[in-house]
Amino acid sequence: MLIDTEGLLSIEKSDNEYDRRLVLFCLAVSHLVIVNMMGDVNETLKDMLTLCADSLKQIGVNKVNQPIVHFVLNQKAGPNLKNHTEAIERIIRDFKEKELAEVIDISPKTFHTLPSAFKKERVANDAQSPCFIRTEPDFIQRTQQLCEKIIESAKSSYGRSGQTISDPPQWFRTAVTIFDTLQKFPDLTYFKDINERRQHYRID
Repeated sequence: MLIDTEGLLSIEKSDNEYDRRLVLFCLAVSHLVIVNMMGDVNETLKDMLTLCADSLKQIGVNKVNQPIVHFVLNQKAGPNLKNHTEAIERIIRDFKEKELAEVIDISPKTFHTLPSAFKKERVANDAQSPCFIRTEPDFIQRTQQLCEKIIESAKSSYGRSGQTISDPPQWFRTAVTIFDTLQKFPDLTYFKDINERRQHYRID
């Protein structure tokens, strides 16, 4: 079963709490989550993921399933993953410091880059000549390699998950329970980030 969120951080919708609920729900009911983004992992998305991972820990879902999260940095001019090592290590370190490394499975192996898919070219060496769009061979090759990695990752996650998330009827019941939980406890996704929530609880 595939869930497509149709994108996060929408300018039109501009509802971060809705985005957080969506992320939390997907993490809670999935073997594998793919975060496809243009450019780099921004702070808003990182804060959203850490908050939702902490919420998973609070409601105990991670005891049933630890989703593998893959990050695809799309449309990179320089798709060499080594150029992003520092940022990747910072994200992983942040999860460990917040004691969330056991909640969702992220590692350097779950970060990927893709170049731009298309290139515009002119029919002739003339600024007035018609243009056509062609698919970049490097994009095709890297996409095929990424598909292989995702499939292997999905097999690994499926093999270690229990019946709760592998049996379709049981998955549906679990998904309904989680959805109801999110409706009942809005504070799971109310705060902007994990630091704001933990500070709030300390004050209380």
